[in-house]
Amino acid sequence: TRMAMVGWLNKHLKLGIDQPIVERDYRPLTKGEMRVFDAEHPRPAGGDDHERALLRWITEDSERQLAALTPKDEAGMAQYRKIVGGALDVMIGRGIENSRKIKKDENPGIEWKKHILVKASLRQTERGEERPVVFLIPPFNKWNKRVVLWIHKEGKQALFDKDGSPKPAVRKLVAGGTVVAGVDLFGQGEFTADGKPMAKAPLVRDDYAGYTFGYNHSMFSRRVHDVLAVVSSMREPVETIERIDLVGLDGAGHWVAAAMAQAGEAVDGAAIDTAGFRFAKLTAIDDPGFLPGAAKYGDMPGILALAAPRPMWLAGEGKKAPPLVTAAYRASGKPNNLTIFNDDESKKEDAVVEWLLKK
Repeated sequence: TRMAMVGWLNKHLKLGIDQPIVERDYRPLTKGEMRVFDAEHPRPAGGDDHERALLRWITEDSERQLAALTPKDEAGMAQYRKIVGGALDVMIGRGIENSRKIKKDENPGIEWKKHILVKASLRQTERGEERPVVFLIPPFNKWNKRVVLWIHKEGKQALFDKDGSPKPAVRKLVAGGTVVAGVDLFGQGEFTADGKPMAKAPLVRDDYAGYTFGYNHSMFSRRVHDVLAVVSSMREPVETIERIDLVGLDGAGHWVAAAMAQAGEAVDGAAIDTAGFRFAKLTAIDDPGFLPGAAKYGDMPGILALAAPRPMWLAGEGKKAPPLVTAAYRASGKPNNLTIFNDDESKKEDAVVEWLLKK
């Protein structure tokens, strides 16, 4: 088989070697001839302790380089977006796509007293993907040309109370003239047998992450893909919608932060409650929030910083935003576009609605 392959390469790569090519006997090298280390070239340190020290040095060196990326001006912000934003591009695997390739199947709207409820399905046939979406639409003559995509850990059903009526925060937005949309992300709502979100991400094998994440997008990435697909579908025709905002509260802040970073100018602003989430705190590879590589590139603060200078309402981080996020907004020249919420949890949704309606 080797002879046949070498002959094929010789012919098609035009190597010019006389045919047939016959293998020759070869003499194995002696131990002395194979020796790499000698008196002039001593063997380097080895063993478990050395390996740990080497890995520690590599980690510290990488962290120094990433820390140096903290932006101080517009040029620094551009470099930060190139390096950290480029890493997120790879981890998520998608950005805003051509909305013409996303087909929308709508059911007839159900007219309520103060809004119209429309159910739709966004399909990407070439990817074999589909997203169930619901829209709460104010009377057309009251529409302010704005849409809020409300993302929740429970999916689109979280927009409604048990009696089927929109929750107070959603009602306020619709009453203010804003369309509110909800979507079932991968592993939520209509994608599950009982309507409850999947508690664990599917794995090829549970003993080695590489078998799953070396070949497949993580559940985290897939859910971000879903958010981006909905945004893409809204951006055509461009002149119809003047502003799109994202909301991610109650366990959905990390998806919205990543979607905000990946969407670029297609998303105008976002209200994000991180609830203190950090990728580095996860303890299982089947956690729905697991995203390989995210902890290395600044974790949640690193992703949040990529939103600058677009308006962002931020909760879950205490009285102040993480220093990296603050630095990014200052470097972008829009420090006032970052709003920090650190009030009573019961006031959170009202604060988000008030912030959105002022934009």
